[in-house]
Amino acid sequence: MRGGKVSPLGSTDQGLVDPSSAMGGAEEAFRLLAESVKDFFDGLASRVDPAKTTGMTNSYVFDIEGAGAWTVAIADGKVTVSEGAGEADCTISTSEESFEKIMSGEQNATTAYMTGKLKIKGDMGAAMKLQKLF
Repeated sequence: MRGGKVSPLGSTDQGLVDPSSAMGGAEEAFRLLAESVKDFFDGLASRVDPAKTTGMTNSYVFDIEGAGAWTVAIADGKVTVSEGAGEADCTISTSEESFEKIMSGEQNATTAYMTGKLKIKGDMGAAMKLQKLF
């Protein structure tokens, strides 16, 4: 860059953006997003109310593009989560961004599904049961 200092946010004192700094910021944001998706699944078993899962026996793979895949198994009130895709009744696929928006309440899961931002393969009835958990 000619004749200007680069701020920590990637812009120069001349109002220009240093592409190398801007990319570093984007990469950091993606890394933090992936960590928060991982944190969601790491703490999921402890956050689910067993009263809401009593009688349920279903398994799900959550394939979150850019963050990874997790298998969530529910067996009569007990929730177990393992990293990686395994056998499941239903596979739910979406991007990190869409997943974060759904989990924060910023995006409705049904709307995400209807607009193609969330994809479901397998047992749709099992997928519908997730609504009572979140």
